[in-house]
Amino acid sequence: MAREGGKDRGLFERIEKCRKCNGAEKGCDACNHTGRKSWGWCVEWYDQNGRRHRETCPTKTAARALHARRRAAVEEYRCNPEAVAAKRKKKLLLADATKLYRDEGATLHPRDWKRHEKIWTEAFPAATLEEITTRDLELWRAKRQKAVKPATVARDLAWLKHLFNLAIRDKHATENPVSAVRLKRPNNERVRYLKDEENEEARLRAKMDPADWPMVEFAFLTGLRRSEQFGMKWEHVDLGRRTLLVPRSKHGEKRHIPLSDRAHALLTALPSRGSSTWVFPSRTGKTPLDADNWVKRKFVPAVKAAELENFHWHDLRHDFASKLVMAGADLYAVKELMGHKSIQMTQRYAHLSPKRLLDTANLIGASKAAEP
Repeated sequence: MAREGGKDRGLFERIEKCRKCNGAEKGCDACNHTGRKSWGWCVEWYDQNGRRHRETCPTKTAARALHARRRAAVEEYRCNPEAVAAKRKKKLLLADATKLYRDEGATLHPRDWKRHEKIWTEAFPAATLEEITTRDLELWRAKRQKAVKPATVARDLAWLKHLFNLAIRDKHATENPVSAVRLKRPNNERVRYLKDEENEEARLRAKMDPADWPMVEFAFLTGLRRSEQFGMKWEHVDLGRRTLLVPRSKHGEKRHIPLSDRAHALLTALPSRGSSTWVFPSRTGKTPLDADNWVKRKFVPAVKAAELENFHWHDLRHDFASKLVMAGADLYAVKELMGHKSIQMTQRYAHLSPKRLLDTANLIGASKAAEP
């Protein structure tokens, strides 16, 4: 029981009583009961909203300490409710955080946000932001990199890092565990193009249906990404000004692409012009052509039949950039045509223009020779 004067108010001893003698002090002979037996101590306290709570402790000392902590927490809430609210915000589930910041994921492609949301929700379905540690992410990275390429792992972690930064801004988290994850810099500087000396373009064309070849030729004439090309609409094509608008590029910005004479002629001759919204429509004309399906049915078999080693659809984009650089085009102009976010991505093609570099190096020799 509580002491006189209320010193231990809120503390109650839990007593085991015999049903026959009702817990007599000395017990009874009928039930062979030895008297009262303590089950422990009960702590009773009221929160800031007036709700009553009860908790149990094994000893009175532990009960007294628990009661003091609960009262202090209630007083802290009354004195500094903002601090308590911020503390509560930290207990945000990762799954809920992905939904909370879904609208702020506009800097990423919507499909990327949906894909990453699925990846991390499955990885940590019931974990809060505060519970996820760098060690957890290191273990996840080791498992993930066995299934996908290092560049994919890096993008996955970069997405999560962005999510944690948003949570830290809103005080849902105090630190970003992704910052300490060790990552190898992915080396994805692969450059593959159609070699003129081996007649690879002619070999590929010979193995394709003439009706399908404009799809492939337009790819290495414009350098468009596969999603950009297969998602083209006629409203984004200006044949008069000979330009093509990409409304949303990979890095989220739009860009304009000039159409060469051959690319302009290809678009002009397409049967979908005037009959469909899409430049490359499906059979019905109401939807765009399915890129995955078309590439697997038409392009991949032709590549195998032409015996082109290690050549994929994306290499048509590499072919566009490589041929421009080998023809002496400026790297910054190639960067704009390719839609690269930084010049570093375009630098991978610099080695394809050794003559241009040699001519630049010879400028110093020419200036010395001109001196008297």
